[in-house]
Amino acid sequence: MLLNGVTLKNGHEIPLKSLNLVIGPNNSGKTSFLSDLKSLQDTGLILQATSPQGLDEFQIKAYLDSLGNYNIPSGKGKGSYGANNWDEASRLVQRNIEFVSSEFLRRKWSNSTTILDGKTRLSIVDDKPYQGISADTSQNVFETLRKNRNLKADLQKHLEVVLPGKFFALWNPKPTQLRAYICDVEPVEDIEYFDSPKAAQFFEQNAKSLAKYSDGIKAYLGILINVIADGKKQFLIDEPEAFLHPNLCFKLGQTLASIACDLDTAFLTLARYSNSNL
Repeated sequence: MLLNGVTLKNGHEIPLKSLNLVIGPNNSGKTSFLSDLKSLQDTGLILQATSPQGLDEFQIKAYLDSLGNYNIPSGKGKGSYGANNWDEASRLVQRNIEFVSSEFLRRKWSNSTTILDGKTRLSIVDDKPYQGISADTSQNVFETLRKNRNLKADLQKHLEVVLPGKFFALWNPKPTQLRAYICDVEPVEDIEYFDSPKAAQFFEQNAKSLAKYSDGIKAYLGILINVIADGKKQFLIDEPEAFLHPNLCFKLGQTLASIACDLDTAFLTLARYSNSNL
């Protein structure tokens, strides 16, 4: 995780680990805290500082190498200094190391972090645009799952915990539309990858759109779909217990803990009650 801890404006320090739970009642500032944390801005209502406060030079180099872009922010409002390689960029970094270090931490954190609130979790399971199986890049989590069978198998493993005997599938009822289904029968012979009358008949007779399930199932699977397929490293989850039965909430906490270990992913969840079962 990029951050070891945060300090709030009231002086309270919160150490951060792979799985973190912050509890507070309504109107206590939880959502404002997530907003501040997503952008790492100390101009908001809650966040004062982070630990560390920036990237070291080795981390800056690795970050710029990954981008293939060695432009360095100027520290004078908008704009940046151009550089063609790390040797040129390193001299620019050293001129204003404090600002550049904190700015690149903010950018790297922001680009690798997602906020999942209640509305977002439910909408994740809605139909998504579809470019076709031959598209080079994925534009949403459904396309990622359709192309990466290992990720889809991971999701299926977690689905079986709450819906035993059911199977997750993605099929395009229209050429440019991808829909998530929960199937009563396991799709075989790659039927979900074909736009055919046989496939249409299978999903009509043996499956139900995930979007038509209860809010609890949609919220639970919406979180897992995003965590598994979004590609981000940090997830800030606002009131994960919303829409969930206590037993389902407990299973979500177990699953997030398992994913945090397996995928080197970090979670910060904000709940309303200490007995939220997470």
